Amino acid sequence: MPTCEDAETVLIRDDPDMNMHRFYGVSVVSDLFGLHVLVVRWGRQGRAGRMRIDASGSRREMSHRLSEIVTRKVLRGYAPLGEPCKQHRADGPELPLFERD
Repeated sequence: MPTCEDAETVLIRDDPDMNMHRFYGVSVVSDLFGLHVLVVRWGRQGRAGRMRIDASGSRREMSHRLSEIVTRKVLRGYAPLGEPCKQHRADGPELPLFERD
């Protein structure tokens, strides 16, 4: 059963002008043998995407690698899920995400 420590950090990057709608998920979990593994998922939002599992290292090392990955992705324009992406065009008005009838 996953614990609170096993929660996945999900980052998204949306840029409608470039038709870019990406996600990136990273988590450190325990496998069936009690080893700590780093699970990385990425792809286009709404699709299955790809996954990589790295099982070399201690929990502390995996957590450190997780924070490095998240920092690198935030610098590239990704934002944590639930927070708005700060990629608004400077030359136009801010548009609502959804139009109401």
